[in-house]
Amino acid sequence: MSLLWIVFLLSGIAATQNQVVLSQITPDNTIGVCYGLLGNDLPPSTEVIQLYKQYGITKLRLFDPNPAALQALRGSQIVVSLGMRNEDLPTLAASQAAVESWFVTNVQPYINDVLFGYITIGNEVVPNP
Repeated sequence: MSLLWIVFLLSGIAATQNQVVLSQITPDNTIGVCYGLLGNDLPPSTEVIQLYKQYGITKLRLFDPNPAALQALRGSQIVVSLGMRNEDLPTLAASQAAVESWFVTNVQPYINDVLFGYITIGNEVVPNP
């Protein structure tokens, strides 16, 4: 099975939930940033999201579904591109049940309070390295 299958399946699940807000690609001069969580002595997610709001950052990318970051994003009106971890891709590509479980665990608990614009499939994925 291909990664494209994952995209279609997640899109279908999101559509059936009928609660995902999709951002539109428009020349609206918004700023988006990648929110990386690998590092030492990082500030708490609540402080980071508050800083983003303070400076008018309206879009961000999470490379993986970090619960603390997703919790901090509740009600923020920041559009989130949520990533699947590279190491999860083989399991997700092999099983519809795994994709549904990923969605239920990582998206569904936040779907009413977080604006998901996209779900991204991995980061710089290299097949069969």
